[in-house]
Amino acid sequence: MSNRANDQQTRSPHSTVMRRLTVTLGAVGMVGVMATGSVAAAMPTTLIPRKVVKVADRPPFGKMLTTRLGASLYLAPASGCTGGCLTAWPPLYIHKGYTPTGTPGLGTVTVVVGGITKLQVTYHGRPLNTFVGDSGTSVTGNGVDGFSVAVVR
Repeated sequence: MSNRANDQQTRSPHSTVMRRLTVTLGAVGMVGVMATGSVAAAMPTTLIPRKVVKVADRPPFGKMLTTRLGASLYLAPASGCTGGCLTAWPPLYIHKGYTPTGTPGLGTVTVVVGGITKLQVTYHGRPLNTFVGDSGTSVTGNGVDGFSVAVVR
């Protein structure tokens, strides 16, 4: 009897299945490697919508923007907010690959914080921030440090 015939008789059914599985997975892996370049180039760069902002009615401001959890949102001053300002006014960020939704006028701006590139959510081009002085649904930061409530327009 040849060595090949002897191997097939002594091989367990499990090892035969594993060998076939390995060969099959290897072939699939090679197809994936060969197709990666052309598939990646053909994939759309559409961003995934993500609801990060809600509209709430908060007297005396009327309809204003809040986070999904209800925290009040503020528009950053024209002078911006960097360094220690970010401690009192945490920016509303969104992960790369997503686009903010919840009301018309939302967008993003790329910011670098501590050497890390992040996407900050904007409303009509102005960065959105929360305020550490707020609690729950309170609105205590209007006019503080040049920030204003993000009133829906």
